Parts: sequence; structure tokens; C-alpha cells
Amino acid sequence: MMLEDYSFLVWYLGRIRELKKSSSQGRLEKHLEWIISKGETRTAVVSCRFCQERPIEYFSIRYSYASDFSVSMHYTACKDCKHNLRENNTIILPLKFSSLKNLKREKKEVVSLFKEAFGLKGLRKEGLFRFFKS
Repeated sequence: MMLEDYSFLVWYLGRIRELKKSSSQGRLEKHLEWIISKGETRTAVVSCRFCQERPIEYFSIRYSYASDFSVSMHYTACKDCKHNLRENNTIILPLKFSSLKNLKREKKEVVSLFKEAFGLKGLRKEGLFRFFKS
């Protein structure tokens, strides 16, 4: 759910906070805070294609004039090589789960990119838990 509906999790955590009657945190609130914060600190398993030394930290979405867009591992870079991603009609975003929050039509492709970048393809619940726990 973290990948598929990140914005819902953030909304749900906010709603829990709005409606709670005590200052103590419940288990669900703690879990949501934990998993959301972990999504901001994960390191990619894919190296930057420009320097081939550091893990990627940024991805770009390239838009065409016909309202199409392109997302791929080819359009990723580490922080030192991020400047190589700059082009017209391109947005550059950090490779953090919070970047999924405002994506609409690009979300499916970006989620696929995240799965590849973080080595999550084919992982089940236990593997995903280990990914966030580390």
C-alpha cells in the first residue's frame, strides 16, 4: 500500500491525529508514522548511470508536447549528477516515497520505477517489511 496509495496513508494518518481523543499514540498511528518516515530514508540499489558510483537519488518525468510522458531508469541520477537530468518539459523529483503523493497519471510508471530502483519487484509482505525495517 505504501507504493500504490501513499497519499491515502498520509491522509489516514492525518485523520487519525484529528480524531484522536488522547495524547497517547495508538499502534496504527505509530506504525503509519514509522513506515512513512522509512519511505523517506531508503537507499536505492541501482547505481547512477552517469558516474556509476553512487546510488540514484533522483528521477525525472519527461513530458512531450502531446501530453504524453516518459519515466524510466534511464532518467535517474545521484545527487552529484542530477544536473544531467535537466531538460525542457521535465520535472526532477527525489527518489522518496513522498514524491508519489501528488502524482496522478504518472503514478503507475513511477511506482514501477521505484520497485526497480529499490529492488522490490516480486517481494511479498515479509520481504517488504524487511525492506522498511532495515
